[in-house]
Amino acid sequence: YGFKINAWRETRNTAETVPAPPARTPAGTQPDPAVPTNSSPTQTTEVSPSAANTAQSSPTTPPTAQKPLSEQEQLHIFEESYFPELHTQRLHLYQDIKNLEAQANRISTLAREAPKQRALLRELYDSTLTSYRLLQAHYQATNRQLLEFWIHYRTGDPDYATTRFEPVADRLVGLTREIRADWKNRQDRETAILRKYLDRTTRLFQSHRIPAYLAGKITSYSPRNRQRLLEWVSQQANNDMDERLQTLQQQRREILKGIDQLRKYMQQLPVLKPRLEQTLVQWNTALEANHYAEYRLLNGVELAWLPEQLQLEHGKPVLDRFRRTLFTETGSISHYAGQMFEKAREAYHPEKPDS
Repeated sequence: YGFKINAWRETRNTAETVPAPPARTPAGTQPDPAVPTNSSPTQTTEVSPSAANTAQSSPTTPPTAQKPLSEQEQLHIFEESYFPELHTQRLHLYQDIKNLEAQANRISTLAREAPKQRALLRELYDSTLTSYRLLQAHYQATNRQLLEFWIHYRTGDPDYATTRFEPVADRLVGLTREIRADWKNRQDRETAILRKYLDRTTRLFQSHRIPAYLAGKITSYSPRNRQRLLEWVSQQANNDMDERLQTLQQQRREILKGIDQLRKYMQQLPVLKPRLEQTLVQWNTALEANHYAEYRLLNGVELAWLPEQLQLEHGKPVLDRFRRTLFTETGSISHYAGQMFEKAREAYHPEKPDS
């Protein structure tokens, strides 16, 4: 570095600390059940490296009485001028951290909007948090190295301090590049997580029996969430998912009406109660089949919708395969529910009259 060291030196004392760039907790979010409170990104009080030159570019005093540069502004300008690659890598690292914060925000929001996918979202959040902690730790370590150099540069021999810091800066540049390459590991983790849940849902498409781990845990989608998913389905090309879901909903209304009427007749005509109880079993079987069919279809739609909201482009190959299955190979699900509905409607089997 062939520059005039003493040109940067000033006689006034250095500040006690020069704030370093931040990586704050995603703003405006309360940790969701999918996002553990004790694992949220730690908030700091640092300042971004992009704050350099603020005082120079936007003076608030007349040209004849310019406000002196702050300690941190001097450091940022110095770093950008004489250690440009370190400055650039720190800016990139800072942006990577902010991107991870934005992803954490999106996951927290989706955990509230799609509560049935909280298990998946928790794993994606943990993956994001792992990368966040790795980048944040390196970022803070780099800041400490830079601050320590700056203090010695200001208070001691600047030529000596700079000579000693040059190899440190080169090493920090290399380490920062390596740390930033963690995005590939994170993408691999997230793709594996997504594949696990998509494969599990695909297996649900293939059986009409409720698996043990879902027994007693299946609940209907709220009208708001259901409508949101139907709107997304209607925007997808070449599928009849909307028709399947609408048919299931219409059949459910008729099933519930049939069950209600049967119970009234059983109260009014106790003599027929034993026979009508057998019929009621078939109507309840049709209702369970209807609920499970809708759950599987809406759950599949939501899993296809979710990665779009999280911008998981790296999961596109496994997601495209899942979508093809969802839209083209799940007709049997609604068909089976329809069969159970028709079976309930045709439950009348009269007793053979005594001769």
